Amino acid sequence: MSAEKARSSIVVSRDQRGWRDRARSYDVVIDGEQVAKIKRGRRIELPITSGRHEILMRINWGMSQSIQLDILPGESIQLFCTTGSSQRGKGYISLSRV
Repeated sequence: MSAEKARSSIVVSRDQRGWRDRARSYDVVIDGEQVAKIKRGRRIELPITSGRHEILMRINWGMSQSIQLDILPGESIQLFCTTGSSQRGKGYISLSRV
């Protein structure tokens, strides 16, 4: 298998609907480290090593629940985030696997 085919990635899409945080970016946090920011209505693809990873979204006072993923070599995992139901803390952002 070539290195190109073995490359794994996480693709994060953010909902374009809603008013809350419409002008603000969410932090994409993988294994405790902020690796990217995503604006409303955008889609980003992040290269990642295969193995177990913890992913969550964060903004100042709020965050999503974390998702644990076991990523295989060459796998591309799709995640979707949108405004959550909570006004602060966990649940402020909703993050799910597509």
